[in-house]
Amino acid sequence: MLGLASQDWPVPWPGTVRFVDAEDGHPPVASADPLHRAMAGATLVSERAILRRGADSPARVVRVSSAQVEASGQGDVATVMVLVLVLEDVTEQERNRQQAERSGQLDALGQLTGGVAHDTNDILGTIAYATELAAMSADAPQKTFLDTALASVWRGDRLTSRLPTIARRQPGSVRPVPVSEVLSALQDLAGPVLERTVALHVAPPEAGLRVLCDPSQLENALLNLVLNSRDALLAQRGTGNIAVQAGRAAESDPEGHPRVEISVTDDGPGMTPEVRQRATDPFFTTRGESGGPGLGLSMVYGFAEQSDGELIIDTASGPDTSVRILLPEGELPDEEEVAAEPGPSPGSGETILVVEDETDLLAMTSEIIRTPGNEVITALPDARGSSASSAAPKASTCFSPTS
Repeated sequence: MLGLASQDWPVPWPGTVRFVDAEDGHPPVASADPLHRAMAGATLVSERAILRRGADSPARVVRVSSAQVEASGQGDVATVMVLVLVLEDVTEQERNRQQAERSGQLDALGQLTGGVAHDTNDILGTIAYATELAAMSADAPQKTFLDTALASVWRGDRLTSRLPTIARRQPGSVRPVPVSEVLSALQDLAGPVLERTVALHVAPPEAGLRVLCDPSQLENALLNLVLNSRDALLAQRGTGNIAVQAGRAAESDPEGHPRVEISVTDDGPGMTPEVRQRATDPFFTTRGESGGPGLGLSMVYGFAEQSDGELIIDTASGPDTSVRILLPEGELPDEEEVAAEPGPSPGSGETILVVEDETDLLAMTSEIIRTPGNEVITALPDARGSSASSAAPKASTCFSPTS
């Protein structure tokens, strides 16, 4: 563990072996260095520390214990104190612990965002249905304003639908999507938020290349990566370049299916090994309290895993950091699938039961369904989870407006 050659013992502590800080990789102050503390007489009991053999060697997670033992001398020699230092390599156990902790954080975050997304969806649904009803009787100028409001509502709906992907709780709308469309949308999204000192270069992909995933989630993931690169460049020197490339991956997935690789590369300062190890942890950020919640890379990681893909970070303490997303390659859809889906047909007197626990949303949903010529019966669930309604028909259709 210390890299010592076989020789007569005891030997001096190697000058290249040192304890480092877990956050920045620099040597800690003497009061936090396990070796200095032990030599000063402190008794250490299984304290976790990071040990490194030289700047280029990987860090090891160790547990340090120490004690001072009296050793009686011979004859008239005074009693001396001998320092016993025990180092236990727990790198693998620590890696397993971090993976379990990450899984727990993602699960808790998924429950939180799922609840927020559901409640926000109810609010947006109420606004959307009310806007659609108002537009039916509005004149041309008013309808223009209402259409603008409705478009904003649906953008908000698409945003809330992405929240559960943080913890891979929602599969999304997976389909074969042209990579060229995704990269074009990325340029439109990233252009307004990049400073003039940061140049974005998007290489045109191979014609006809498609990727199998949810396109909106992929756009969001790539935008997160571009913004992370921008922040790293601005923090280092205020200027730099970001390159986005896409192509067929050199290697297939474990089952032999071809994959598409999309990479985002910047010429910024890179990541230290410690930062790289925690880069995809939820809430981890190197930008301080005012630098964002630290969810960008965790969302990208969740999206890649959920899409049967892989996230690879190539970085070092030096120029260039490249984040690669490997996703299944999508096949060209059949002509039947490309054909436009028929719109909703008008009702013909069906009786529909609508159950919803939000009163405003229940009212707006009922009006939207009643408009095409249907009979609507509403029901509001009571505290026990059952529904109370009046004159429920023998046969009815349940409609879930927020599904």
